[in-house]
Amino acid sequence: LTLLDEKKLSAEIAYNDTMRINWIVGGLTLLLGAIIAFLSVWRTFKIKNELTKNQIQLKENQIQLQMALDASNSGIWDWDIKHNSIYYSPRWLEMMGYEQDENLTNLFFWKTHIHKNETKQVNERLQAHLDGTTDACHAEYRVCKKNGDWIWVMDTVIATEYDEQGKTTRVVGTHTDICDRKDMENAMRRSQKMDSIGQLSGGIAHDFNNQLGIVMGY
Repeated sequence: LTLLDEKKLSAEIAYNDTMRINWIVGGLTLLLGAIIAFLSVWRTFKIKNELTKNQIQLKENQIQLQMALDASNSGIWDWDIKHNSIYYSPRWLEMMGYEQDENLTNLFFWKTHIHKNETKQVNERLQAHLDGTTDACHAEYRVCKKNGDWIWVMDTVIATEYDEQGKTTRVVGTHTDICDRKDMENAMRRSQKMDSIGQLSGGIAHDFNNQLGIVMGY
């Protein structure tokens, strides 16, 4: 082979090597792209599947919670402290005599309907829970309905969200109508009071009869 032929041969070999390398690199690039695309689709599918499962589970939990609340005659209020807005459930509004389309989104509305004799106690217990000194807030108090009637409710409040500093940013509470229980408690107190009066009257009458017997010489 002449020098020129050797150069041509070397050039062809180099060209062929370059083409093979380019083909391999191109094939690997396509393969890598396909793998990345597959992983992206798989990840998206997995996320959507997980979201669907979570949504189904959340819906089931909401249904179970609502059934439990309906059975206990309770309503819900959900206070977003950060944005100073509050949600009242349909059952809560029904207990208070309001319609669902009435725009009640301010905590001030709820606080102004608490009986003045229980306002201080409720505020103190709620603030203690917001400050993190109690695991939950429990209070029994009277609230004024839309028509002016007063009802007894048992309120249970639990903090559900906090900010980076650990400050409470959201609380959820349940209102349970306890008027029947309060009526029974009042009836029992009246009955016990009447029993006490009866026992006292009987004792007085007995002592009077004894004294009268002495005076009369019996």
